[in-house]
Amino acid sequence: MTNEHDLRITLNFMKIEISAGGVVFKLKNNKPLILLIKDHNNKWTFPKGLIEDNDAKIATAKREIAEEAGVKKVSLISSLSPVKYWYKWKGELVKKTVYYYLFKAKGQEKLVPQEEEGITEAKWFAPKKAIETANYKKTGHKLLKEAIGKIKSSLQLSF
Repeated sequence: MTNEHDLRITLNFMKIEISAGGVVFKLKNNKPLILLIKDHNNKWTFPKGLIEDNDAKIATAKREIAEEAGVKKVSLISSLSPVKYWYKWKGELVKKTVYYYLFKAKGQEKLVPQEEEGITEAKWFAPKKAIETANYKKTGHKLLKEAIGKIKSSLQLSF
């Protein structure tokens, strides 16, 4: 069954959720900083959310970045590898796939965490510090390393 408000498919034994999100960076003094948010589990991660209605994945990622961190002005740099994982929610097994994209923030917008969704902080981190800080090590670190590699090659930077 597909709910008209989000893409969740319920099978007899599990749910399948499809989400999209973004790894966002900006340049400060020609050095990249990477955006992380502290989620409702008190863990540092990336903005993401369920794909609603017939939204495109990139549109969903941009919407979630704006909603969860207050960053509205971004430009798409590249797609990143999707992240797949399982979790339990209210006793139900959920298989989740998140399609991630790399975005560059344009301008100097103030970060505004979406507190009503349990996001308590949004901060910019240097790449090395972002890797040290990011939680969800099995998925977040791999994604972050891929993003940092693409940042380096797209900007021809070394850091």
